[in-house]
Amino acid sequence: MDLLLLAALLAIGALAQDFDVTVPSSCTSDYAEGVDTTLLTVPYPPSAVIDIIGSFKNLTWSAVPADNVTLNGTNNEINTARAYSLSGLPVTETLVDYYRPDLTCFGVPFRAQTSRYPADVAFSEQHNAARIDFEGDLVYMPAIVLSASSRCLGGATLLNYTSQFCATDGPKTASTLHELHTTDFQMVQAMLGNASYTGCDGLMDEALYLTIKDDIESGSDDCSCNGD
Repeated sequence: MDLLLLAALLAIGALAQDFDVTVPSSCTSDYAEGVDTTLLTVPYPPSAVIDIIGSFKNLTWSAVPADNVTLNGTNNEINTARAYSLSGLPVTETLVDYYRPDLTCFGVPFRAQTSRYPADVAFSEQHNAARIDFEGDLVYMPAIVLSASSRCLGGATLLNYTSQFCATDGPKTASTLHELHTTDFQMVQAMLGNASYTGCDGLMDEALYLTIKDDIESGSDDCSCNGD
């Protein structure tokens, strides 16, 4: 076995035993607060996108091998932590919120209706990240939100990665996160077929959507799209 790979696996194994998931909710002294947001719209329905990004344990779309992620609890369950190695750095993140409503009423994606989230949000998960050392830049992240929102009446998806971070070098952290998350979204796009979004033309059936919308709002449907 490659020595670097062995070292990474040993680090993950040790981290999985400890799972130090203590993350302050705000920036302490010597750390500057910052926010980075990365966006990408892809011409694929939310259901297809969520099949890729919807598992807390699965980070293959972020170039993390499946066997490199260890959980200390149940997948997609609040307070479960995951440990993995990112370019040799041990990372520990804890799931804080997870929202994945039913999108298959009448066999087609439909906007989730809920009081907690905007109507077009089809998926959202929030986690935090314990302290990481990015080549001397110490970083921890109180809140990282990954979401997928319906666009083009369900024919396209807006991906959003927003990270609230505390760092000793804010500009460096913002640049690093933006680069990482842009690469992540490009990987999702490639896994879906690598088509680029150019607008809604050809991506939606508005008549069908309006029919479903009217049925659901009138209460004539037999399935629940409301989430919770």
